Amino acid sequence: MMSNKIIFQLFNELITSKMKTNAILLFICLLLCVSNMQGQEWLNINPDNYESCQGFFIDNNTGWISARTESNHYTLLYTETGGESFEEIFAFPEPGIRFYRIQMVDSLIGYGTIFGVDTFFLKTTNGGYNWENITDTSIMELGYGYYFVNPDTGFYGGFNSIYKTINGGELWTKMITPDPQGNPFGNYGINELYFH
Repeated sequence: MMSNKIIFQLFNELITSKMKTNAILLFICLLLCVSNMQGQEWLNINPDNYESCQGFFIDNNTGWISARTESNHYTLLYTETGGESFEEIFAFPEPGIRFYRIQMVDSLIGYGTIFGVDTFFLKTTNGGYNWENITDTSIMELGYGYYFVNPDTGFYGGFNSIYKTINGGELWTKMITPDPQGNPFGNYGINELYFH
């Protein structure tokens, strides 16, 4: 972080030049940056007796966290209090099997990839209490990204391809995507997808 002395020294040097307007704008930007950095605060909401692995919040209060217990079992925790308290809503029966990634579209519908023995793509329609396997083994591989813009429309980054669904993951259509230029290996995979 820049000290106040350095900021004022820069300001004085710029004022003496012919760029008074630019110096004032720069000074205002620096003050805004410094005040924003000092105003940020992070709260630890990690639930007691769990090691958090991955999570997703749909607003300031409602969220899901995949967490590991001391016995290496993984569970899905749910909060409606912004992390002040959690409820265990789903647990994997075997140790080591866990959510790799989850994305909730709303308070009921969400998607998740898990891995352990095998890799699966799952869907929930009741807020994470139960999950249905909707894996399409012809396109889905561990570690590739996906993103749903609403409960029906989603995208999945497969090997050398991007797939789209318009029916909540029941059917996937391969999209026409360009080959990345300059890729010396000729193959690619999509690690993350996001639409805003």
